[in-house]
Amino acid sequence: MLRRVFMIACAGVAVGCANGGEPHAVEASDGASVTATIQAPRPIGLIYAEAACGECHAVAAGQTRSPNAKAAAFQVIADTPGMTPMALNVWLHSPIHRDMPYVRVAADQLDPLVEYVYSLRR
Repeated sequence: MLRRVFMIACAGVAVGCANGGEPHAVEASDGASVTATIQAPRPIGLIYAEAACGECHAVAAGQTRSPNAKAAAFQVIADTPGMTPMALNVWLHSPIHRDMPYVRVAADQLDPLVEYVYSLRR
């Protein structure tokens, strides 16, 4: 019985992958049903932003209020008119931000962070 449940769950996972993460019910021959949902992996840029920037900035999509009222939310930054990946890159390299200490983004994290912030653009 346990093997059967495991196989049903695996089938649900496979179907979930094929459906782009949509919930999907899989029915066994005895009528039992299991629903599986596959979550997309979290972007590396988001993981970095949460760890390095999240203390002051709101970093998640749709958040517009940061923990530090003086720190712009990433959603607000992404939605700034004229914001491009290049502008984000320049902004992240700039040592002068009002009320923000100079933070050096690790070279291997810069592109994922820029991609993540830009992905928030509406």
